[in-house]
Amino acid sequence: MTVIRPGDANETAVAWKQALTRTNGPTSLILTRQDLPILDQSQATGDASKGGYLLVDAANADLTIIATGSEVSLSVDASKLLAEHGVTARVVSLPSWEIFFQQDQAYQDKILGPKTTPRLTVEAGVTTGWGKFTKGNGASVGIDQYGASGPGAKVLAHFGFTKEHVAATALRLLGKNQLADEIEPPKGQGETSGEEAKGGEGHS
Repeated sequence: MTVIRPGDANETAVAWKQALTRTNGPTSLILTRQDLPILDQSQATGDASKGGYLLVDAANADLTIIATGSEVSLSVDASKLLAEHGVTARVVSLPSWEIFFQQDQAYQDKILGPKTTPRLTVEAGVTTGWGKFTKGNGASVGIDQYGASGPGAKVLAHFGFTKEHVAATALRLLGKNQLADEIEPPKGQGETSGEEAKGGEGHS
């Protein structure tokens, strides 16, 4: 089974084409109900057809953020927030592990960047498996517990899917704890219950 989790409409078009043309087994497209911006791919290296590509580059980057699906645009926003505080981040969109690992090693290394550069993965799902990317020099923003129901934005914020939390996690990975606390002051997770989701904003 080849799994593809597109991050915007353009990646979805590529994923649909691949689903129609791949001959080595079934393909699953994992789509979101959220409204997502179109990713700016004007300076990208590679493309979604290779399973993963470099969306945002930065010379001598302090870290690499690897994201999939709706978390790609969030990671781009987090990289911009980091830049405001003097920290540079590369952003990799990785819609399909299976297709990415079919690429040659040179391409994989080019997209993921130096192994010595810390890596942060971002996906609104379990962190199982992401260790193959972070290894011993990284961290993951994910959900390793049963979910919650409520207005989409509040549920995502509850689990840390905000640009502030992603940026703060990146800063803590780099040992910049004081700056991380300025961006995201330490506090308990917020309450998500008590408000009914309306229209298409529900999230589970």
